[in-house]
Amino acid sequence: MKITSVIFVGILILSNSAHSGSVCDSQITREIEACAESNFKGADTELNRVYQMLDRKLAPADRQNLRQTQRYWIQCKTKYCQAAFDATSPGQEAGIDKLACLESVTSERTHELLFLDKSYSMKDFNRALNFMANEYENGREGQVLRKLARDTMDGEDQDWLRYAEANCQMTHAKLLEERDVCVARMSFYRNW
Repeated sequence: MKITSVIFVGILILSNSAHSGSVCDSQITREIEACAESNFKGADTELNRVYQMLDRKLAPADRQNLRQTQRYWIQCKTKYCQAAFDATSPGQEAGIDKLACLESVTSERTHELLFLDKSYSMKDFNRALNFMANEYENGREGQVLRKLARDTMDGEDQDWLRYAEANCQMTHAKLLEERDVCVARMSFYRNW
């Protein structure tokens, strides 16, 4: 078993982050889809609230960077969640899969904006990183970060690459976060 797979399993187990939406547990497809849509709308409302709050706090140049990063994120989100739809289309679950994807990716972006604003809400990632470093890399977090950044960055997806690069430039400028840490953290929240 590759160490990367083990790392991801460990991160998945340690991650206790959950979306704040309702559990969609009906047996009727239309009801599940309505629930998934409601969850996405709630996540989108929260994202917009956090984005506007952050936008008001930033200097003009930083505000421009935030807006460009957000545009990249929207392109990435649209393509990523359309792929979730396409994977199950024409099945009845396709719409549900797309809405669940939109909720998840939107919540992940809200995490990023909160991190950028207040440098918090990444404790799940830090806890998982510490565990994996101690369990598999003799305490060397840098080794785990390099593997996560290298093995999870989707080099084929130009939308993801643009978004990740722009977002990591912002976190570096504001929080002095290193690129590998940023990419590993973004990948953690994107995939789990």
